[in-house]
Amino acid sequence: MKLSYFNDKIKEFIDQNKIYIFCVIILIAFFDLISVKFQKYIVEEILIHINSTYLLDLVFAIFIFITTLYYLIPKVKINYYIKENQIIKTSFIFIFLIIIRFKYSHNLLSLKTYSNIYYFDILIFICLIPLLLFTLNKVKKRKKRQNEKIAFTEDVSIKSVEDDLLVLNNSIENVKRKIINLDNEESIAFGITGKWGEGKTSFMNLLKKSILNSKSNNCIIIDFNPWLNISSENIAQDFFNTIETDINKYSFSISKDIKEYGDSVIKLDKTGTLENIINILNIRNKKNQTEEFEKINNTLKEINKKVIVFIDDLDRLQPSEILNILKLIRNTANFYNFYYIVAYDKDYILESLNNLNIPNSNKYIEKIFVEEIKLLPLTPDAIKEVSKYIMINHHPDNEEDINSIFNGVNIYHTINFKDILHNIRDIKRFANAFSFNYSSIKDDVVFKDYLILQLIKFKYYNVYLLLFKGGYLIQSKSYESVSYYENFLTLAPVKSDFYNDVSFKESLIKNIIEEYKIYTEKEIETLGNLLDNIFPEYGYQYSDLSINKSQNLSRYFREELNTSDVTKSEFNNFINLPYQEMVLRINQYSSEGKLNSVLYYLYNTNYHNLDSKKIYENLISICFYIYEISSDFININYKTLWYNTIGRIKEFGDIYYNGNYIELKSFVLNILNKASYCFSIIHYCKMVDENIYENEFYNKDEFYNIVVNFFKNFNKNNEKINSDFWGLFYNCYFKRWKTTDNSHFEEKFIHPKAIEIFKEFMKKDLDSILVGFVNTQSFYYDNEDDNRIGISKEIPKIFGSYNELKKLLQSKSFYTQLKNPSFFRIDFIDFMNKLGDLDNNKELMIEDNKININFPPLIEKLENSKYRKKT
Repeated sequence: MKLSYFNDKIKEFIDQNKIYIFCVIILIAFFDLISVKFQKYIVEEILIHINSTYLLDLVFAIFIFITTLYYLIPKVKINYYIKENQIIKTSFIFIFLIIIRFKYSHNLLSLKTYSNIYYFDILIFICLIPLLLFTLNKVKKRKKRQNEKIAFTEDVSIKSVEDDLLVLNNSIENVKRKIINLDNEESIAFGITGKWGEGKTSFMNLLKKSILNSKSNNCIIIDFNPWLNISSENIAQDFFNTIETDINKYSFSISKDIKEYGDSVIKLDKTGTLENIINILNIRNKKNQTEEFEKINNTLKEINKKVIVFIDDLDRLQPSEILNILKLIRNTANFYNFYYIVAYDKDYILESLNNLNIPNSNKYIEKIFVEEIKLLPLTPDAIKEVSKYIMINHHPDNEEDINSIFNGVNIYHTINFKDILHNIRDIKRFANAFSFNYSSIKDDVVFKDYLILQLIKFKYYNVYLLLFKGGYLIQSKSYESVSYYENFLTLAPVKSDFYNDVSFKESLIKNIIEEYKIYTEKEIETLGNLLDNIFPEYGYQYSDLSINKSQNLSRYFREELNTSDVTKSEFNNFINLPYQEMVLRINQYSSEGKLNSVLYYLYNTNYHNLDSKKIYENLISICFYIYEISSDFININYKTLWYNTIGRIKEFGDIYYNGNYIELKSFVLNILNKASYCFSIIHYCKMVDENIYENEFYNKDEFYNIVVNFFKNFNKNNEKINSDFWGLFYNCYFKRWKTTDNSHFEEKFIHPKAIEIFKEFMKKDLDSILVGFVNTQSFYYDNEDDNRIGISKEIPKIFGSYNELKKLLQSKSFYTQLKNPSFFRIDFIDFMNKLGDLDNNKELMIEDNKININFPPLIEKLENSKYRKKT
């Protein structure tokens, strides 16, 4: 029997290599003649004309190096398989080249650098490559067989979180062990079943990774996605093309055999369907088809590799396409050591087969798949762990934040992620969307806050839109910080109540959401936990970039806006610009509506750690410049600027002025004196007045004079009173400490120069000032009898007493100095008389029907006051 087997092998060898055997016989028989012809036509005509040079040596060396590095080594790593008949052919050529190499070495051209090596040797090197690959493959195969039993019994450890997906873990390892340990004459198919999003694709990916990470290096992984085909007719063609392409990396010969077999199958299929292939094989082409099939199986046995074909999204195909795939697995591509891992929704597959009138569709599937692994929905803990792993994989720099959110650490309320992310597909969709949006603003938001907001967007999109569009659902509250008051955002209560902080349970947004009636109680509870984490009830914040700081809210919705804020990186570049360039950039930001964003960064800059005095002065100067050009919509924070200059004069004087505090004060005063009129500059000066005592560094008059000069310039440039007049005047009220024998107290006073300016302006627009002196009671016209009017209590502070004002108005010299005639002076004097002895009367009020009111500006003022009270 052994002799018969040996004879068959010899016959097979001769049949496969008859051409090469014939060539060897011819070579031996006519060796001398061939040698003469080789000498005459090859050596004397071609080789003799080639000169040995250093450059040619370099090309020779580079060719050897590149071939070894980029062809030989990669092939060795993947155990590239070469059929024995190819090795025999190569061996014939190799022997022939060796004979020439040693018999005719005197005619060969040697290297310039080393005379024992010839350029001819490059042909020998090329022939050596397949021989070397074949030898190494045999050695590794023998070594593998010696260790095969140990490898099968070894328990493979699971090291990564991804491979420990709870219920998936055991199934993955079981399937892997079966694939590695089995050798089958026919293919084996495993079905991975589950509903949409339950992790079928993830299971297959993890199984692939587990196989690739195993110590077994005899697996060829092939991915086939039939869903990408445009028609069922193309599926078989694409299947064999995919198999051929992927196997080609490991064996050219077997890939060629599969291509020929696939072509014949497709050719037959064009006259019918795949269902007819088995029948067709029984007629004229039976021998050819069977031989090709057996030839592939025999070669697969030789390469000793398991071919694992992963087929995903079978449940996305049409019924006829599904049937074609199943028949490929069961019949047409039922090759040796082929393993099919197929993912599908079983209910959909059964329904599709029933629609094709396949009897006993469930039994039909059982015949194809030796085992079905049913994936169960992930538990809440699994959802949390998978989500955490995928998010950390996307954002390794934020691992600590991700752990704290998913583990419920350092957040106000634990989040039930199962209510938001129901399956692996949800997790991946959320992770991809989050990563895409976060990448553009990661330097300008807090990771925790943005992650929670995006969870709201993913699960509760209409709530996300309410937060984006409905400003009334969030209220701004002021809390005192270390150096200034900050505005924090909290959820608005059901009833407007500025003084009470509320959680989600008492919030207006909860009432609105409950009216929608689209969320369960559990989902609303989860939403409440999300919102309470980013808008805590007492305004606590853990970062300058927190979403609940009022100046930050818009940047968290940047993907919904047409324009974006100034980014952190932009600001870092901005602070290093020369001052004039900073001014140009600020003008640009102003036109783009980005000043609030710049101010936010300016307020949160650490002024103690700037690189130079110049940068410090530039930043302070630009703050004042923004104050000058700002509108009512800019969030001015005077206290912050005051703290970073005069408020901490010793700190910044030591850091940037070598202890010369007067120089720092002079720098600030120089800016203030050059500034154009604006209330922001006035408010800064008022901060100085309210927060410092006079000492060797401070003379309050230096700051008083800046405010008074603004008032003086207004008087100089205007003829009529407007709202700025009264605003400027009342800002000329300052504080001073007054000491008596028994006490030391603070009092307000009007700067004497401001009083002089006020009295001078009376000559320009007396009637407007007198109308301004008429006051209504605070609840004017709330009821029918609440219609009293009175006179300003500020008059004694300006004129010394009410009687002094009355004397001034009655003075003929004053009357003659008026630049415009007065139509209300006499009526105002009469009004003062009806009020009685004003200097000794504490009431200072009278019913408006007891006086004759005919002056139109006063009538308008009283009517406006009534309207305001009514509304």
